[in-house]
Amino acid sequence: MAFDMDGTLIDSTAAIESIWEGWAARHGVDIDALLAQSHGQRGIDTIRMWAPEGLDHQKELQSLLAEAAMRLDELQLVPGAAELLRSLPTDRWAIVTSSDGVVARRWLNHLDIAIPQILITATDVANGKPAPDGYLMAAERLDVAPAELLVFEDAHNGFIAGDSAGSPVIALATRLTGSALGGRPWIADYSNVRYAEGALHFG
Repeated sequence: MAFDMDGTLIDSTAAIESIWEGWAARHGVDIDALLAQSHGQRGIDTIRMWAPEGLDHQKELQSLLAEAAMRLDELQLVPGAAELLRSLPTDRWAIVTSSDGVVARRWLNHLDIAIPQILITATDVANGKPAPDGYLMAAERLDVAPAELLVFEDAHNGFIAGDSAGSPVIALATRLTGSALGGRPWIADYSNVRYAEGALHFG
């Protein structure tokens, strides 16, 4: 199993959107257009796509990451996530996130989620979501075929990454609903998901 982090395990949408709103306002960027394509994408890729000419991309990224590291009070776990993760064998699951590694670890620690053995973050892959690199890496490290890697995602960029890896994707309807989920199987949260006898059970 492989889980995205933001919007999938951690309800961080308000914090992330607030950070981007501030950045967009400082640089005259259309925030609605930015948010329409940035969910699930690495910060550096969003900056490259939207930054006005002449901005130092890495400097902008480090500023945003510093802000993100301080937004702990705005984070909540998706219901049932902690219980499910604690029930999983430690060698059977991974997190594949577009977040920076330092921020991801800080947020997970703050919410008392153990850092998994396999944590794939923004700088671990050459190409971020919607490219499949992260999920292909997770499958390799978990020693399973991509088609056997069950992916949990909440954003279009993540859906495409899982699909492109050839993995089955379960959507978390934490932000998107209805037709925006693309007909994928979906859950609202993990309240009715449990792990028993070597398998996940839904409902």
